[in-house]
Amino acid sequence: MAILALVAAALSVAQQAAAAPVPAGPVERCRGILQAIPPLTGAATKAERIEPVGSDGCRFTGVTGESGRRKISIGLILAERLDFGRIYDGRLPDAVTLRVQDILLRGDGMPSSVGPFDFITDYDLDVRAKVFTLRELTLRGASLGELTLSGEVEGYSLPAHGGFWPVADQDAVRLRQIRLRAVDRGFIGMLLLGQTSSGRDVQAAVDDVKSDMSANLGRWPGFGVPKPAVEALTAYVGDLPSPRRPIMISAAPAMPIPVNWLDPFDPRLRQTMERLNLVITY
Repeated sequence: MAILALVAAALSVAQQAAAAPVPAGPVERCRGILQAIPPLTGAATKAERIEPVGSDGCRFTGVTGESGRRKISIGLILAERLDFGRIYDGRLPDAVTLRVQDILLRGDGMPSSVGPFDFITDYDLDVRAKVFTLRELTLRGASLGELTLSGEVEGYSLPAHGGFWPVADQDAVRLRQIRLRAVDRGFIGMLLLGQTSSGRDVQAAVDDVKSDMSANLGRWPGFGVPKPAVEALTAYVGDLPSPRRPIMISAAPAMPIPVNWLDPFDPRLRQTMERLNLVITY
């Protein structure tokens, strides 16, 4: 749910102090949303070419961005199904199809460049039915692997104050389904090795992380997580930082479950996990 929130929130113009009028010119209209597109949010950006695509889309080529010591270059951005009125008003659009190709990140403490990789997202919000559907969220690169997420929640309404997550009545937001597939080609390993900046032996640091993760997994059956799911995750952790196979995680409860009940501190967690129909394969 945190991933859904971050992706959707990133697609609205970043924290505008006040609503801005939508430019009349289609090129200027597109130029104004460039900084709202992940991973450019908050960066000083420019594009070699900006083209409108129909009445609700934009294409950007040769994009660069800079924020402090972080530098970003992107080959192509294609954004479609945009509600410019909502975006310029600082509100989340209720539908977006976004494809960001050939992203390359440099600097900001990274030992080397990261990428190139692609980022794709496609979502819809049925305002009347209050159903938020994430059709696809994909992060993919030759050196990273691929992570794809999809899901659906019901009982969701855009908050009047802006942003993504409603302040009140969160029990009304219920999970219908979620599915994640990950193929690692170095990304997870890179995250683990990033924790060794203290100069400790790399393998010892990785072993410590894996040991902690395995110990936590040992407690999961007590929370109602099915034994086959725990076994699959344990095997996956054992193969880190170089998993040999894709890992797939899905949940499709027979009846939608309030997302608040998935909180580790919620007393209904065990009951919720038993109803979740959680399946993990590796």
